[in-house]
Amino acid sequence: MLNRCPRVRRPHRAGFSLIELMVAVAIASVLLAVAAPSFSTWIQNMRIRNTAGDILAGIERAKAEAVQRNIYALFQLTTDLSGSCALSTTGTAWVVSQVLPATPTQTAANACNVAIDSSSTTPRVLATRQPDVGNGVVVSSNQASLEYSAVGRRKDTNGLVTITVGSTNGTCYSSTNTSGNLTCLQITVSPGGETRMCNPRFPSTDPQGC
Repeated sequence: MLNRCPRVRRPHRAGFSLIELMVAVAIASVLLAVAAPSFSTWIQNMRIRNTAGDILAGIERAKAEAVQRNIYALFQLTTDLSGSCALSTTGTAWVVSQVLPATPTQTAANACNVAIDSSSTTPRVLATRQPDVGNGVVVSSNQASLEYSAVGRRKDTNGLVTITVGSTNGTCYSSTNTSGNLTCLQITVSPGGETRMCNPRFPSTDPQGC
């Protein structure tokens, strides 16, 4: 009697059927469609915060330069950092420069590309910055420039300066529009030189609120 070889069982291969794969793709598509608006809003809010932070850093830089160098320092919002730049209340770039006694009205207009710390060229530019803006980020200020004295106080008499950073790709949240999806930030500079950045989503009584 011949001995039969025992059958070798092949291991069962686990996998997905076509129907299971289609169901998984459908679920993933629904989740992506639901999450996309929230992710887009998060991206816009990050761009707003980064731009506001850059502008706040520029204002504080002007104040610090004035105190450390014992000079008058000027913070200016500009259209860009080219040789044809202009001061602008909607500018997203900024320039910090020294105000020289011989040219007290000198601004960075048409000279934003002057080499930093060039003592032979006016305006004497101390720092510049072009924030990474775009995709709808906008700036709006009631003043284009701030001047600081050597004691860190504002020398200009423009009163309270308010700079708002928002975006055209959405609606800013505010006390009058609580359905706004974007957190647009505000920077204020008091006549005495105190600077703060506030968030309108917090009540005015909160330290972070506007």
